[in-house]
Amino acid sequence: MVDPSFVQVLDGALADAGPAISHRLCFEITETAAITNVAAAMDFITIARRHGCTVALDDFGSGMASFGTLKNLSVTYLKIDGQFVTGVIDNPLDDVAVRCFVEVAEVIGLRTVAEFVESEAVLQRLRQIGVHDAQGYHLHRPEPFAQVMAEAMVNHPA
Repeated sequence: MVDPSFVQVLDGALADAGPAISHRLCFEITETAAITNVAAAMDFITIARRHGCTVALDDFGSGMASFGTLKNLSVTYLKIDGQFVTGVIDNPLDDVAVRCFVEVAEVIGLRTVAEFVESEAVLQRLRQIGVHDAQGYHLHRPEPFAQVMAEAMVNHPA
């Protein structure tokens, strides 16, 4: 659920941070949270996008969102749930589901991100299917936030 008080705090924080910071941020909202309260999710997405942030609809395919709901959310990315990604090579249903999600995203102008990419074989299959971006242990292990920010500021000063 998107807390309305969080949206107010976010609006102020992004305004204070300015575009140099806001344009580097991508927020994720889970499919389940988005469909639980579509109006609140839309408010959150509107605020984030107004400040130049991108927004990803996370765990797509794991919840109950319809393509109609997806069409009405102004997100930037569609993150394909890892339960489909991990089986994309060995499970024909997972493969067709990922292909379907990629095609839907393409039609409505969204970039796709695949979660849980844990091998080169999976990464190659996702590339064949047309997934734009990927995340997972095969590509990079999690790091402390402070370390990531310090490296970002050295490599990409404002």
